[in-house]
Amino acid sequence: MAVRVLSSQEVQNNLPAILDASSENQDTIIARANQPVAAVIPYADYIALLDVLNRLRQKRAAPLVTTQEPAESLTTANGQASDASDSLLALAGRFASGIADTADRAEEILEAEADPVSGLSVP
Repeated sequence: MAVRVLSSQEVQNNLPAILDASSENQDTIIARANQPVAAVIPYADYIALLDVLNRLRQKRAAPLVTTQEPAESLTTANGQASDASDSLLALAGRFASGIADTADRAEEILEAEADPVSGLSVP
């Protein structure tokens, strides 16, 4: 099922219908100024993802760069000088990889819940 994207005004005007759709597994993204800021998902999905969400939020709260150097002096993996935009692109790539890992783990949890005999793999 496709994900709907609604403005915050549309959500205010249609909240009962959005909640009904959520109970039928329809996900809704809420946008403010054309930027996604929240998601309405079925409560059962939220409960199933809660552990993953908590770990993601803990990682997000951790500092991304642990250097005291200015952004202009950051270096690439091969030690060459890099400007701040290259460093930010690298950080974005690592963040996207973390999101993919989180999605994979969420899928594993949901599959294990559907088939409790198989259990979760232990890293």
